[in-house]
Amino acid sequence: MYFGDSEHLAVELFNGRIRISYDVGNHPTSTMYSFEMVSDGNYHKAELIAIKKNFTLRVDDGPARSIINEGSNEFLRLERPMFVGGVPEDVAKDAFSKWHLRNITSFKGCLKEAWINHKRVDFVNAARTSRTRAGCGGDEPAMPARPHALQEDGAHEPDPCVPNPCARGGRCVREAGSRSDYTCRCRAGTAGAQCELRTSVGGAPVITQVKLPPRKQIISNVQASPAAPAQKQYPEEAPAQPPAGGACRKEATREFITEGSCRSRRPVRGARCSAKASGTPGGCGRALCCAPRKTKKRKIRLVCADGTRYTKDIEIVRKCACGKKCPRNTPFIH
Repeated sequence: MYFGDSEHLAVELFNGRIRISYDVGNHPTSTMYSFEMVSDGNYHKAELIAIKKNFTLRVDDGPARSIINEGSNEFLRLERPMFVGGVPEDVAKDAFSKWHLRNITSFKGCLKEAWINHKRVDFVNAARTSRTRAGCGGDEPAMPARPHALQEDGAHEPDPCVPNPCARGGRCVREAGSRSDYTCRCRAGTAGAQCELRTSVGGAPVITQVKLPPRKQIISNVQASPAAPAQKQYPEEAPAQPPAGGACRKEATREFITEGSCRSRRPVRGARCSAKASGTPGGCGRALCCAPRKTKKRKIRLVCADGTRYTKDIEIVRKCACGKKCPRNTPFIH
């Protein structure tokens, strides 16, 4: 479903999930994906609720996801028609170039019913229809399949890789035996489902930081995790007692968490573990290091240059201590 221009609402199937793009005129555009995978051949129920700059998605009466298109504009103002199941070629190209839609192939499947503002949509009397018919395959007698059949308008089956949906020079590869699924093979230095993210050396996100003067209250260290699952905690093995004078302690910092072209909306307060003892070089002593002893997970939101947003897991270090378990020297460990 798509309607709008620069201000818009887009609901599409992308990589097996429902993708939402919502913009009431407040840059950047707000986006989110459903928790559930819905490309499984079964019927699913999707509830879409737009209230001012807030948008909520719920699939199969499960947990709801919400986004807020922050800014001065309160309402979505639209003058263009709403498209369901597909969009005309000129509208599709424009929406794709603006990142409103990431999959501009038409919906292939059955839509049992649709309701807008408690009114059922009458698709039979729609202002414009193309390659649709009443009824669903599971509700009617099966029709014999015809391999390599043409569409009703005489056009060949569309190729999901035309135009190329992969950004930054990525190569689109159509999935074998599928009419709409594809995979983006990204070039070195890029990542993401459509190669939309830039990565640093080794594929790790980049962290920039600004030191703050010491503060009296307890400030936790921020430890960013890779896009994969968050780093697991492990118990220290025979931790040594810190030398007198507080050799292993925390230093206050503020950090922007960045990943490719995406960055946290504001600096995140934290503290890094540092081995310093007054008048004693080396801090924790031989074969020991000052490292996080106790951590706590937290979620932060990152905003990308193209307007997309997503949530990322980080780890907050609550306590530092000298021990034999030393973390690897990566951009994620302080």
